[in-house]
Amino acid sequence: MLRRMKDEILSGLPEKRSEKYTIQMPAVQAAAYDLVLARARALRESGEKGAMLKVLHMLRGTSLHPEAPRGVSDIDAYINRSGRLQKTFEILEMVRTRKEKALLFCEDLEMQAFLAMAIQERFGLGQRPMCISGRVPGHKRQEMVRTFQGSPLPFDVLILSPKAGGVGLTITAANHVIHLSRWWNPAVEDQATDRAYRIGQVRPVTVHIPIAVHPDPSIGPSSFDQRLDALMERKRSLSRGLLVPPESDRDVEDLLSDVLDGRAAPAGDAAPQRGEPQQTETSNEAETAQDDAAPGEAGPADSRGPAEPEQSAPPLPVRRPVLSVKTPIEAAEARTPHVQRVVYEQYGQRDWTIFEQYVRGAHIERLEIQDPYCCADNQARGRLVNFVHRFMEMASKLDTVQVVAYDADSIQTRELESTSAQRSDLEVRWQRMAGPVALHLSQRSRRSMGDFHDRFVRALLDNGDVVIWDLGRGIDGVMNAKWSCVVNVFQEHVK
Repeated sequence: MLRRMKDEILSGLPEKRSEKYTIQMPAVQAAAYDLVLARARALRESGEKGAMLKVLHMLRGTSLHPEAPRGVSDIDAYINRSGRLQKTFEILEMVRTRKEKALLFCEDLEMQAFLAMAIQERFGLGQRPMCISGRVPGHKRQEMVRTFQGSPLPFDVLILSPKAGGVGLTITAANHVIHLSRWWNPAVEDQATDRAYRIGQVRPVTVHIPIAVHPDPSIGPSSFDQRLDALMERKRSLSRGLLVPPESDRDVEDLLSDVLDGRAAPAGDAAPQRGEPQQTETSNEAETAQDDAAPGEAGPADSRGPAEPEQSAPPLPVRRPVLSVKTPIEAAEARTPHVQRVVYEQYGQRDWTIFEQYVRGAHIERLEIQDPYCCADNQARGRLVNFVHRFMEMASKLDTVQVVAYDADSIQTRELESTSAQRSDLEVRWQRMAGPVALHLSQRSRRSMGDFHDRFVRALLDNGDVVIWDLGRGIDGVMNAKWSCVVNVFQEHVK
């Protein structure tokens, strides 16, 4: 049997080329990535159910941007804190200069909304770019595509989710495809690219892939983006070479091991220089031999004459240099030395030392709580208020508390409450026990933001330090002895 690929048998398709750009993470993003590495390792070793998914979520999110795009007032400053966003807007500037159009793939809905706003403002567009995601019904997607296809504007951008916008759409008005965030399966990415690379496309198509790399040489080669790209290229090669590409449950485990344990990239995966397109072809063998020559040795084109006869010895295999520096985890933990962990056993005593040692007598300017079920019912809301009250007792002052949780429609409980009823009940409890502290409650739909993969409490102190407690079972796990719970704490000192 023969397996035929579209680009091999269809005539009339223009050229398609892929350019990968490695960009060093800005200092803010690199520092956040350091912290995530340490947290990820602690989570992986905790044995907690779902820890792998949490680790992937943290690594993937921080590699895109260290902060969620909420309440952004300075668009340029926010963009400059992410290597991938910086490069993406450089690419869009090039597309606008050429008077062409682009498809921008990103699955995070909040980031999609920010991108639409930022692109409109940065490039002075008359209307905000459209976004196609799973929340947009099928007939509406086709209508948006027709509008984009027929737009007379010389430059425009259509923002899509890889899955929702990756099948059944023909968008040949664009001849640039930017994969800002990538899915694990290369088939999903290739299908998304092929929205522009279809019959009817008359211009060459360029696929742009920004890759964020940590600036520390001990971490850079095993950065999440680098290892994900290597994994996808291996899977893509298999998919082209076999009729039925094999799927392995170990793909994600291998990816995490590459990133967390600092495994060296296979030969050929070395990153190009910052901001330069990554070549997909193998290097010339003569150049490789010249590059591998030790200092003082003559290469193939050396003009100093023939070398002296060497003693017979077996040729040594060419090996990648081993860095005589700390491993990625050691480097991360060196930057975040205050990493502690406690395991609360089921029906065991709750020792609050892991919280108290950081906030006793401190001034907490803001306490951020993310827990999907902390407002789910009367008992959960009571535990939430009691949890905050403990912080009020330990700290010298607590100014503001921000809580992010699911709305009533996203959870199933015996108490059939509305979101407004949950909010009213919490406000009454709050006034009784935490009245002086300002409360900002955000209840969101599971449909709009998906499952929470990270339940945490973050304290921002007045001296600039940040303390983060990762709660395995959320506030319930800390306040209710019925459950076991693992808590990891990390502190980032002001520099």
